[in-house]
Amino acid sequence: MPPLARPTDHGSLGIAGTASSGSDDWQLAVHLAQKAQRSGNEKAFRKAIVACGTARQWQAALQILSNIFTSSKAPSVYSFNAAITACGRGLMWQQSLALLLRMETVQSQPDVVSYSAGISACEKGGEWQMALYLLSQMPAAGVVPNPISFNAGISACEKGGEWQMALFLLSQMPAAQVVPDQISFSAGISACQKDGEWQMALYLLSQMPAAQVVPDQISFNAGISACEKGGAWQMALSLLSQMPAAGVVPNPISFNAGISACEKGGKWQMALFLLWQMPLASVVPNEISFSAGISACEKGGEWQTALYLLSQIPAAQVVPDQISFSASISACEKGGEWQTALYLLSQMPAAGVVPNAISFNAGISACEKGGAWQMALYLLSQMAAAGVGPNEISFSACIKSCGTARIWELALCLFASLRGNQLQPDAASYGQAIDAAWPEAVVFELFDQAMQDQTWPDMLQRGGAGLDLHYHSCGSAILAVSWWLAEVVPKQLTRTLRHESMSLEVITGWGKSRMPWRPAGSDLQVSVRRLLDERAIPCKIHPQNRGLLQLDLRGAGTRWSHVHRTKEAKSNPQDPVRQHA
Repeated sequence: MPPLARPTDHGSLGIAGTASSGSDDWQLAVHLAQKAQRSGNEKAFRKAIVACGTARQWQAALQILSNIFTSSKAPSVYSFNAAITACGRGLMWQQSLALLLRMETVQSQPDVVSYSAGISACEKGGEWQMALYLLSQMPAAGVVPNPISFNAGISACEKGGEWQMALFLLSQMPAAQVVPDQISFSAGISACQKDGEWQMALYLLSQMPAAQVVPDQISFNAGISACEKGGAWQMALSLLSQMPAAGVVPNPISFNAGISACEKGGKWQMALFLLWQMPLASVVPNEISFSAGISACEKGGEWQTALYLLSQIPAAQVVPDQISFSASISACEKGGEWQTALYLLSQMPAAGVVPNAISFNAGISACEKGGAWQMALYLLSQMAAAGVGPNEISFSACIKSCGTARIWELALCLFASLRGNQLQPDAASYGQAIDAAWPEAVVFELFDQAMQDQTWPDMLQRGGAGLDLHYHSCGSAILAVSWWLAEVVPKQLTRTLRHESMSLEVITGWGKSRMPWRPAGSDLQVSVRRLLDERAIPCKIHPQNRGLLQLDLRGAGTRWSHVHRTKEAKSNPQDPVRQHA
C-alpha cells in the first residue's frame, strides 16, 4: 500500500491550498483540522476528516489521518472509516481499499462500516467486481453484512450493467438474514432498467409489497424507465397512473420517462397529453420534458406541433437545449420544410445553444430532401467553421443530395473526403455513393471496396444460401445480388445437384433498416425481383414474411453457370436506382 503522505504544513495540514472558495463545509474542515492539530484529540481529527469527506477533499482527509500517526497512536476504526468514506466520495476507490488493508496492519479491525464504505467506493468508481469481492470477504473476516453492504454491492452491479448479478445479490439477502429495503429493490429495478429488462423490473416492483417494502418514487421511476427502454409504453403509462394511488407523488423524472416511452412507441398524441398534464399534477416541465415531446412530434411527422412546443419553452421558463432544437430541425426535415429547418439552425447561437453534429446533420438532410444541394454543401463547410466535426451521416446526406441532383462526380469527391477526414465509410456512405454514381462503371469499384472493408459483415446467411440486404441501398443491393449469383450461388447449386436439400433466399426486409434511403418499403424488393426476372430466375414472396424472397432452384443447374455480374449489369438498360429514387 502507498504510504500515507505527511502534511507539509502542520499549521493548516496542507488543506487551504486546495480549498473550494465559498464552501461552508470546507471552512469547517479547515477549522476542525487546526483545532485537532492543537489538541491532539482524535475525536477532533475524526470530525475534520468527516468534514473533508463532505467537501470531497480526499487528499486532505488522508493528510489528517496521517497526522494521527504522528501523535504516536493508531487511528481508531472510526477515523479510518471516515477516511475510507472520504476517498470514496472523491472517486478514489484504490485509496479506500488501501486504507482497508492498512487497518489490519495497525490492529484496527475493519467493521461493517469499513467494508460498506469500501464497497460503496468501488461502486462509485465503477468497479463492480471488486465490490463483490469485498462483500464476499466479510463473513471470513467475521463481519456480518448489513443492508448498506448489500445495497452498495447491488448498486455497483447496476452501474456495471450486470443486472443478473444485481438480482442474485438481492435474492441472497434473506439467506444472509438481511432484510431488503427500498434502496435494495430500487437498485435492482434500476439494474434491470439499464439493460432493457422491463419484465424483470416490473416483477421486482410487484414483489415489494410482499416483502413489506413500500415502493417509492425511485422504484416507480426506475420501473417506468425500464418500460420506456423496452418499448412497453402502455405499461409505462400504467405505472405512472398507479403512483398517486400508491401514495407516491410523480416528479419530472416520472413524467419524462412516460413521455419518452410514448415517443419511442410512436404515440405523439399521448406524449403531448402527459406534457400538458404535468402542471395539473403540480410538476414543472423541464428541458427534458419538452425535448421528449418535440421528439415524439418529430417521429410522428408533426413538424408544426414540434415548432409550437419549441416556441412554448421560454414561456415555461425553460432554456431550450441542443436536443430540443435538433429534434425540431429533424421534424422540419421530415416535413419537407428545409427553409424552416435552416432558420432554426441559424437561431441556435442567439438562443445560447451551440449547434452540434446532430443539429447540422438534420439541417443537411432537410436540404437534401428539399433538393437544395448547394445549401447542403454550405452547411457541411460551416460545420468545421463552427468547430463541429462532420461525421459519416453528414457526408452521406451531402452525397445523396448530389446524387439526386445527378452530380455524381461531386458525390464521389465527397465520398473520397470521408477518408480524408479520418472517417471510415459505412453502409450508408457506400450506398449513397453507389446510388449517386449509378449506372457508371465506377459503382463496381465502389462495391468491391465496400466488400474489402467488410461493410456488410452479416450479408451472407446460412453458409451463403441466404443473402441479407438489410442496410443496403437500392444500388448496392442490386450489385450484391449480382455478386451473390455469380460468386456464391454456383457453389450452392453444386450441393443441390448432389441431392442435398437446399433453398436460396434473399432477405430484402420491409423498410425499417433502410430509413436513410427513401422511399423504402417494397421498392428495393421490386428492383431485386426485376433483376431476377431478367435472369429468368423464378422467385416468390414468403407467405409469412413479406420481406423474404424464396428462389426456385428447379432446373437451375445451368441457368447461372454463365452469370458474370459486371457484363450483365453494364448491359442492363434499366436504372433501378433512378427509377425508385
